[in-house]
This record gives sequence, C-alpha cells and structure tokens, in this order.
Amino acid sequence: MRYLILFMSLMLSSYTTEKPNVILILADDLGYRGLNCYGGQYLETPNTDQLCKNGMKFTNGLAAYPTCKPSRAALLTGQYSSRTRVYRVVDRHTGQENQIKYIVPPNKVVAHEKTIISEVFKDAGYKTAMFGKWHVSNNTDGHPLTHGFDESIASAGVHYNFTSYPKVDCPKDVTSAEFFIQKANAFMTKAVKEEKPFFICPIISFTVQQKARKNISNILKRSLATLMKMKNCQSLLL
Repeated sequence: MRYLILFMSLMLSSYTTEKPNVILILADDLGYRGLNCYGGQYLETPNTDQLCKNGMKFTNGLAAYPTCKPSRAALLTGQYSSRTRVYRVVDRHTGQENQIKYIVPPNKVVAHEKTIISEVFKDAGYKTAMFGKWHVSNNTDGHPLTHGFDESIASAGVHYNFTSYPKVDCPKDVTSAEFFIQKANAFMTKAVKEEKPFFICPIISFTVQQKARKNISNILKRSLATLMKMKNCQSLLL
C-alpha cells in the first residue's frame, strides 16, 4: 500500500493530453455479499452490477482494517494504520485502562504531513471534491478542504437529519446518500462544462436505516420472502 500514492503520481503524469475523470466510491459498512455481482440476493444493485459487468471485478483482497475510520485513512493515504496512527473509531476503553493487559496506542487523525490521494490529483491539474462521511478528522483543522479537496461537505454519517461541516440545509425526507449524490452530480456537471478533469470521492453510508421508505421496505420484504423459500436461506441470512 505504501506505493499507492507514488503509483498514482506516475500514472497521472503519463497523461500528456486528455486526463481521465476519476470517481472513487467508498461504501460504508458494505459487506462482500451486499451486492448481486458478489453473490448477494437480498438487495437489488443493478447499477453497481452493470459497472462490474463492463469493468474489472476483484475477488481476492484485504481491507487495511475491519472498521471504518482506520480503513478509510489507509485508503486515502495508501498506508497501514501503523503509519497513519489511526487505529480505531473511538476510545471506548477510556476509564477501563486497568482491565487492559496491553498498552493501547493513542488514536489520532490523519496528519497534514501525510499525502492524501486528493492532493496528488490536485497537483496534476484536477478539480477535486469529497461529499459524505469523512470521519478521519471532521474538525475544522482536519476538514477535507485542508487535505487537497476544492469542494467538500463532510457529514457525520447519519442518514436523516445529519450534521455536516460546513452546515447545510437538507430536506427532512432526503437521506444523506441522496443529498450528497446530488452534490456530486452538480460538481461533475460543472467540471465537464469547464472542461476540467475531476477526481471526486463520494463516501456513501450504507448502514441499515432505522426508518426506510415504504417502497424500499416493500422491495426488501419481497426479497426476504423469496429467500425464505430457498433451502439455504439460513446460511444467507447469518
């Protein structure tokens, strides 16, 4: 992973004329079988399935970490947690240190000294944007705008009535995913009109919603009913 940023730099510098637009979609809490193209049969993912069909599908890989914050820090920097110093989401052990038999390293945010993938694209002449759950440091000093993104709205990852930096007004019946996709579309449309290559990283949270819309709930109920009729439904649902 440490060669990821170097590889991106060399790749972008090799394009002397037209530069390709790049969309990096990071799905939060999406399991391996959460997509149809990876064997999932509960959710309908036609657009992602089409991308998989027309593109390249990887079936053997390893995430840098099993939780969101350190894994996204690794993806953005191309470094493991031992280098980013981002080890966990929150310090849940605080106040219970006497029960831990090993030294817990301090949990940090992505330092400004680290080279973020967005900075590589920006140095190559790209317009850059990030919309959605940032989480590697949401405070003002660590906002995406300070890490090479030209435009950004960072959220706390909640689906409805989410908080964001900077604060934005969002209709109560619109999910964070829908809202940020609209922002991403607007950014890409503007970049195309300006004939500027763009790198965008919409980070969408797929965590189960507490109150799903009725039409979505009906689709999921039908899918679940179909699965229950299958002989191996128990293994699919575990």
